[in-house]
Amino acid sequence: MTRYVEWVVKPSTFCNLRCRYCYEWNGLADRRRMAPDAWARIAEGSATYHRLLEARHGGDIETRVIWHGGEPFALPTDYLASLLATQRRVRDAHGVPADRWKTSAQTNLTVLSDAVLDLIAEYEVGIGVSMDVVPGVRLFASGRPTEARVLENMARLRERGIRFGVISVVAQHTSAAICDIYDRWAAHGVDVRFLPLFAGPDERDSSAFEIGDDGLVDALCRLFDHWIDAPRRISVAPLDEWFEAVVRSVAGESVEHYDRRADGESVLVVRPNGDLFLVNEVGTPAAALGNLAEQGIEEILGGRPYADSLARSEELSARTCSGCRFRTGCDGYPAHMQPPPDRARARCGVPLGVYEHMESCLLRAGFGRDELHRLADHAAVP
Repeated sequence: MTRYVEWVVKPSTFCNLRCRYCYEWNGLADRRRMAPDAWARIAEGSATYHRLLEARHGGDIETRVIWHGGEPFALPTDYLASLLATQRRVRDAHGVPADRWKTSAQTNLTVLSDAVLDLIAEYEVGIGVSMDVVPGVRLFASGRPTEARVLENMARLRERGIRFGVISVVAQHTSAAICDIYDRWAAHGVDVRFLPLFAGPDERDSSAFEIGDDGLVDALCRLFDHWIDAPRRISVAPLDEWFEAVVRSVAGESVEHYDRRADGESVLVVRPNGDLFLVNEVGTPAAALGNLAEQGIEEILGGRPYADSLARSEELSARTCSGCRFRTGCDGYPAHMQPPPDRARARCGVPLGVYEHMESCLLRAGFGRDELHRLADHAAVP
């Protein structure tokens, strides 16, 4: 089994858009960016961790570096080129095979020069495009809509033979159209992740997009019903992952549970100053695991903040997963991909609500064990 660790690296929070729901809202005008020497130390930490995981597990490890923001392609092209060259140099110095170190960028795709296209091709950078299809929320800083520009640049990617996936946020403006959004990407064979709305700073005008957990569950359940019967199937995260967990649970099969202490990390976020976070604690400065621009990864792993974070993760797993009827088939990771629930709430909110809908659909259909496995295989589109 290949184990992977994703490093979501934010060289800057600067962005040319003002998406009204953005959780980086307060930093979108900040032009400060990660210093090249800081990135060299962060790349060193990533490569060292790759080797540490290999030594621990003795199996295949894949490191995935995801350039995030802000908008990474709004940064100077020579700056991006230097980061990519440094990353390759560090990777090679550690002897990590190229096919075990993947680089991608999450972009709003409104800024795409020919020079950036050349970099994407030269360094084989995977592309994820943030686009909701429904207008009105993802806006340029001037207030103009962005959708036409994104579609133009998607065409330029296709002309260069560069594949891409899409992330669409599930919020007030996309909820009613969620099945239409799916159909649009399915018609083009583009895989999509529907991302439930993230928490963010109070300065955002949340009335324009807030939907609440019940609204998120309703939208994702409608999407599931549409997706499972669709004649043209594409990968739809997180539904494909969640559906496989429910199928395993109903079929009585078990899966290893998410355990950072035993298995290592799955997703880490690096802020522009080098601060390192778990994905569900990025908005809590006191929860930083350490600073990769100032500390080696081994120092961070041996420090008190990291030990405290392991304890928090284990407490979260125990609180949200113990006694859950999906405990055997679900690895528990969905609870760690969103801000921790209030202690008064014993379960993981949105994922559980969708799990219950999926389970009821399967039970009403009367699927047997063999049929469940065939259905899961059909749902799991590579």
